[in-house]
Amino acid sequence: MKYDTMLRGMFSGDVPVQTDSDGFVVIDRSGKHFGVILNYLRDGDVALPASQRELEELLAEAEYYRVERLITGIQARVSKPQLPVERPDGSSVVASSCEEAVAFIQSTEKVCDRHG
Repeated sequence: MKYDTMLRGMFSGDVPVQTDSDGFVVIDRSGKHFGVILNYLRDGDVALPASQRELEELLAEAEYYRVERLITGIQARVSKPQLPVERPDGSSVVASSCEEAVAFIQSTEKVCDRHG
C-alpha cells in the first residue's frame, strides 16, 4: 500500500487483528464508506460527498483507518461553506462560495439558451 494506514498495520503485523471463529479478520465498522476509503487508497483521490453529514461520516471512517491525506482533504472541505444551489435545469450542486454559486447558475443558463 502507498499509505501508512491502519489496514497496512493490520496486514503487516504491526496492529493486532481480531478474527472470528472461522479465522476471518473482523473490522467492526459500517461498510457504508469502505469503498470510498479503498478507492482513495487505490487511486490517491476520490470524489467527496456533497452532504455535510456524509462528509462527517467519511471523516470518522478515514480517522479510524488512519488515512491521513484523506482526513486532511475532508477537513479542508468541511471547513469551507457549503452552499446548495439548484440550477435552472433542475439539477443541484454544492458551491463553496457565492462566486462559485453564481458561476454554476450562469453556466447552466448558457447551456439552456443554446438548446432552448
